[in-house]
Amino acid sequence: MRWLVSGCLVLGACHLAEAADPVKCEPGSHPLNGQCAPDALSGPVVRIASCVLTPDSIKVAPNAEFRFKNEDAVDRTITGDDGKVWATAKAGLDSPILSITKPGTWRYRVSDCPNGGAVVVE
Repeated sequence: MRWLVSGCLVLGACHLAEAADPVKCEPGSHPLNGQCAPDALSGPVVRIASCVLTPDSIKVAPNAEFRFKNEDAVDRTITGDDGKVWATAKAGLDSPILSITKPGTWRYRVSDCPNGGAVVVE
């Protein structure tokens, strides 16, 4: 009888440990060991730090992945020359993974920053 009671207590403790809410992560990241980790990326990253874009121009193949890493303390929105929003990178976080299918030079702007950049797809 003692064994049965002990076993129930151990099982109950395990069940309670699993009841915690899962971590909710921003786009461009996923839960990993109770924290948010960046999604895997095979392509280049454009860093945004005090409105300086590093590098400001990248070359990728059609459908290749890239993203923006916002190192500023404010959210940044990246828009194309046509005014369409490509992505939003929250303060201190990465944007979602992006790709462009059509070859060409795709210019972009970063919100509240004087300079933009380009993604060259070839």
